[in-house]
Amino acid sequence: MMLLDHYGLKEPPFGLTPHTEFFFPGGERGPILDALLYAIDHEDGIVQVAGEVGTGKTMLARMLLERLPASVQVVYLANPSLGRDDMLSVLGTELQVEPESERTVARIRRIEERLVELYTAGRRILLIIDEAHTMPADTLELIRLLANLETTRHKLLRILLFAQPELDALLSRPDMRQLKDRVTQRFVLRPLDRTEFASYLRHRLARAGYRGPDLFSPAAVRMLHRASGGLVRRTHVLAGKALLAAYAQGRHAVGRREARAAIHDANGKRRTIRPAHALGAGFGLLLAAAVAWYFVWGDGADTKSAATASPVIPPATATPAGNELLRLPAPDQVLATQQPRAPVSNTAAASKAAPQQSTAERPLAGTDRLAAASLQSRLAATRSWLEAAEGDRWFIQLQTADAAQIDEVLRFVRLAERALKHDDIRIYRRQLGEHVRIGVIYGDFADAEAARAAMTALPPALRAYQPHVRRVGTLR
Repeated sequence: MMLLDHYGLKEPPFGLTPHTEFFFPGGERGPILDALLYAIDHEDGIVQVAGEVGTGKTMLARMLLERLPASVQVVYLANPSLGRDDMLSVLGTELQVEPESERTVARIRRIEERLVELYTAGRRILLIIDEAHTMPADTLELIRLLANLETTRHKLLRILLFAQPELDALLSRPDMRQLKDRVTQRFVLRPLDRTEFASYLRHRLARAGYRGPDLFSPAAVRMLHRASGGLVRRTHVLAGKALLAAYAQGRHAVGRREARAAIHDANGKRRTIRPAHALGAGFGLLLAAAVAWYFVWGDGADTKSAATASPVIPPATATPAGNELLRLPAPDQVLATQQPRAPVSNTAAASKAAPQQSTAERPLAGTDRLAAASLQSRLAATRSWLEAAEGDRWFIQLQTADAAQIDEVLRFVRLAERALKHDDIRIYRRQLGEHVRIGVIYGDFADAEAARAAMTALPPALRAYQPHVRRVGTLR
């Protein structure tokens, strides 16, 4: 890629997918990781890691998975919005427990017996729950019951919760007091301060292969830090745009002008840098920004912009439990401005007859036809499959990401297509409170054993994303 060559980089330094080789130990991340390893080995209570959206919780979780001893078996739940029964099913599947009864008490007893077997064999089970703030109340109560499983001296199940601060408000409710009392350690991932922010930029560039002087001027660092609020994910968006702006001008360093252009672009404003050769270099980035803006409002924009923006998520076909599937506009729909207006049609007559669109119905801005058509086709296929598949069928959850990371999801799908059957790769959308999550799933298996066998056979590049098996009924 010409941009990488321009800066002497081996790979993009500010990708949105967490890669552990880029882990930044500053901003207390390193000490928190060490403390988590100690707590998992010595603490018997629930451990909580709290952090705002984009502070690096997923990166920390992946670093933890790499450093855990071989004696620790991890059950990783990326979809905590499951109900109590589905959560028990997933946990039982991961522990290879066949329930003797559908009654909750009987299923918990079988899980306890299995945990005792593993404990006796020298195995320790760690349950990691991502996005724990989205758990329903009955599932939180189940977590409390699971935390009670113990021998005469030790807990049988270690539990680690990654969550946004909303979980604290949830645990403060009177009916959650018993669960809150079981949280023995709580760590907070805070945003990076300005000094840490500058070090973070240098760290990412060095890991990507850069060996020159600072690329970001002090003024650019100040502007980008203020605009990002020290949040890692937004830092990546802004820093990547700033590098592209400097490259488009033929500059090697990012100054005030490039930082301002990146901030304006991230906030949906017109860019001030428009060299003739920038169109080709920046097309992919502009497309990614348009897709992200389409799928999520306020996530990836600054707080002020988010407060005034209208949702731009299109209406979707809902499944029985409010689990909505993604729906893209037709490939020939184009949004000319950011204000709601009638969609552009191929004929003058249709254009005159087109009704005014609401913000939620806007088509995707700037999407090229091939990308939109391909994704729309896959989403339609997922809807059809989900409607027809029986609830006791199984699939592999390959990846889950925030809607703002739709560009990373699309890159992941292209990676998966190199090794997996194209028609068996599916994408869905799920609304979790105010947050929108995008999922990539694979396969259609008769039972959990077949799904696990297929998951084991996945190439290392896909297994690095911590896939897990799920029952079709849990997606509904």
